[in-house]
Amino acid sequence: TQQFAGGTIVVPTGQAGFVTAAILDASIQHLYDSAGGSTGPFGRAVSVQTVVKDPNGNGIAQQFQNGIVHASSAGTFFVPNAVMTAYSARGWVRGPLGWPSGAAACDAGGCVQPFQHGTINTH
Repeated sequence: TQQFAGGTIVVPTGQAGFVTAAILDASIQHLYDSAGGSTGPFGRAVSVQTVVKDPNGNGIAQQFQNGIVHASSAGTFFVPNAVMTAYSARGWVRGPLGWPSGAAACDAGGCVQPFQHGTINTH
């Protein structure tokens, strides 16, 4: 892992992932760093940031080992893999739930996470 003025480069097992600095009105970089970077709950970046255009509003998504960070006008939130399975089955950001609108609250029984138009509860 190496920090730069515009972001961080993470190289897990020979593949580079890049977390840029300011995104929309929030920052994937800030969220990633505040959660502990590559040693935190997100894990390492496994993809580059992707611009997502959809009827629920445009945004950016970036996949990490343990979930995906979504940045949109609804905010910047990590959706853990435990929630991503249900979220993807409901159409992801292009589905009726829209973008994540709050952080996931997880415990041993599962997770609850709010979205623009509903909530996923994996308990």
